[in-house]
Amino acid sequence: SFSGGGGSGAAATAIVAGAVTGVTMTNGGSGYTSAPTVSFSGGGGDGASGYATVSGGAVTGVTLFGGGRGYTSAPAVTFTAQSGNVVTGVTVTNGGSGYTSAPRVQFSGGGVDSPAALATATVSGGTVTGVTILISKGGLTSAPSVTFEAPGRVTGVTVTNGGSGYTSAPRVQFSGGGTGATATATVSGGAVTGVTVTDGGRGYTSAPSVEFSRN
Repeated sequence: SFSGGGGSGAAATAIVAGAVTGVTMTNGGSGYTSAPTVSFSGGGGDGASGYATVSGGAVTGVTLFGGGRGYTSAPAVTFTAQSGNVVTGVTVTNGGSGYTSAPRVQFSGGGVDSPAALATATVSGGTVTGVTILISKGGLTSAPSVTFEAPGRVTGVTVTNGGSGYTSAPRVQFSGGGTGATATATVSGGAVTGVTVTDGGRGYTSAPSVEFSRN
């Protein structure tokens, strides 16, 4: 669903230790019908980002996406109410099955540049049971479409042939099935004895192939 955004008066101070580690609300404001955008400025650093939570028309807090870096003092925290229609909720018409973790929620269309909103899904019993809107763009002219992307990740690697002659750990490469997985190899006695996944990647619908190449 989507409806008009608004609200005013929210204020907060950032907590800093090189990076923004938290935000303390000093005034929740009023009249917010959807979460305003949150921006950080000044303080000698950059990169902090987050989203606001709203209850009863007031901003109740800020959850950080990232604390940024290089802050020597607290940056100013600014809340900007979205104008025009925003996404206020998602009605799940088919929860699917077999989800072992929450899928990624993707929005498209709605008359604005994608994505129209940022949201998280809730899973219970292998089924998507709900969606929580974190941020929505304003100015929607129609309800955007919603899809769920399976969060498939590489969780481990079984070495079926350790090879021989390795004097140092080879590079581990994944191909097919998804994107973004990375790992490091362990070598003992000239053979690969194990692989540690450092990033499971995303969107894997099938097991990728694993290759070892000399650095």
